[in-house]
Amino acid sequence: MVELYEKAKTRGQHLKRRLWVQIAFQYSIYVLLACMIYFVLIGVPLWDGAVYNMWKLLSKTFILQYGFAIFVGIAAIYAFLPLLIFFEKDPPAALPLDDPRVQETCLLIPCYKSAALIENTLKAALKIFPAKNIFVVANGNSPTPIDNTAEVIAPYGVNHVWSPIGSKIVAQFVGCYAAKDFKYILLIDDDCTLPPNFPIVSDRITGKIKCVGYTIKSVGPGSTLGTLCQQAQDLEYKLSGLQRAVAGMIGSATFPHGAISLWTGSS
Repeated sequence: MVELYEKAKTRGQHLKRRLWVQIAFQYSIYVLLACMIYFVLIGVPLWDGAVYNMWKLLSKTFILQYGFAIFVGIAAIYAFLPLLIFFEKDPPAALPLDDPRVQETCLLIPCYKSAALIENTLKAALKIFPAKNIFVVANGNSPTPIDNTAEVIAPYGVNHVWSPIGSKIVAQFVGCYAAKDFKYILLIDDDCTLPPNFPIVSDRITGKIKCVGYTIKSVGPGSTLGTLCQQAQDLEYKLSGLQRAVAGMIGSATFPHGAISLWTGSS
C-alpha cells in the first residue's frame, strides 16, 4: 500500500500543470464567470437581462405581487416540515448472532489513534456482531502503526487492518476491500456506541437503494445527558436526522450521516 501511495504521488507530480498554465486557467475562469454574470443577468445592450425580466414577471405578470413569498414559503416548508414527523419506534430486541442479516453484514470502524476509546465501541459492537464480522481499520501517515490500537483490540478477536495513509476515506476503502466477502457493510466512527437492540435494516436495501442512513444521539459519559454543549449538539443531530427522515419519506436523502451508515457491498 505504501509503494502504491508513493507511485501515485510521483505520477501526480508528472501530471501537475505548469505554473503559467494554472494562472491562465484561473483567470480565464474569472473572465468566463464575469461574462456569464453580465450577459445573463444584466444583458444590456444585447437584451434586457434575467434580473429585469424576472422583476417584470413577478411585478406585472403574476397576480402575486410579492414574489419573494414563494421562496419564503418553500424555505418555511423545509424548516418546519421535519418538526411534524416522528422518529421510528425503537426495535423490540437485538437480532440473534445467527440471523442472516447479522451474518451478511460486517462492521467497519476506521480509526486514528483510538486506543483510548475503541474498547468501549467494541464491547457494544460485540453484543450485535460476531468478532469475525468486525474490522478495525487504523490509519496514519506511517508504514507501521502509530499507537497500540492493535494490542488493545487483540483480546476481542476482531479483525485489525493498518492503512499507512492518514485518511478516513482511504481507511474506509481499505476496509471495504478487506471485507469484500460480506454483502453489507455498516460504517461507524470509532466513538460511536451501538445500542444493544441496534437494528440491521439490510432488508431495506432493494432496487436502486444502495445505502441506509441512521440518526445518532450525542450523550455524556455513561449515556448521561452530558454538558450543555453536548446537549446542544444532540439537538442539532436530532434536527438533522428529522430533515433526512423527511427527505427519505418524500424521495431520497441526499447523503447519510458521516458517523454511521449501512451500505451494500457492491456499491
